[in-house]
Amino acid sequence: MVSFADRVGITCHHTFYGVWPKSAQYDEVLLAAILNSPVGNAFVATREGSRDVTAEVLKLIPVPKFSRATIENIHELVRRYEECINAMVLSRREDPEALLKKIDAVIVGAYRMPPRQERAVLDYFDDNDRKVDHLFRNYFPATLDVFVHLEEYLDEKFARTTVGELLKKSGVQ
Repeated sequence: MVSFADRVGITCHHTFYGVWPKSAQYDEVLLAAILNSPVGNAFVATREGSRDVTAEVLKLIPVPKFSRATIENIHELVRRYEECINAMVLSRREDPEALLKKIDAVIVGAYRMPPRQERAVLDYFDDNDRKVDHLFRNYFPATLDVFVHLEEYLDEKFARTTVGELLKKSGVQ
């Protein structure tokens, strides 16, 4: 399932759905991020048997509650992602895959699942193509055998907690 935030009022084919927020808390950017998220896609994939998504299933997708800071963070990440994918490949300042994973991490984190359950949702998409015009690999390497939230895993602090990094800091090599 793919969605986008229509900020100008595009006319679409009859096989598309328009989704509007019922609450002022959710705008088109947040709704698109939720619908594109692993949780939204896993929810739909486990309930629909074909390419077509029914309006009934769309209405049932769980929607998390966001703090004001989280909403601002999502908007900033989406702005940076859109800027990045609209830039020519040679002039990209940021990695679009990393930005998209950060957006997913913030959305998935808002559901407040235990790390093991979050990992099961994310692993559901292992080795599946994400319909984007850039590389998108699995969320976690297959060799990672600990359960952490995606947001923690993507944080640079996590990369510094490896045994190799600890040995470097202690002077042992």
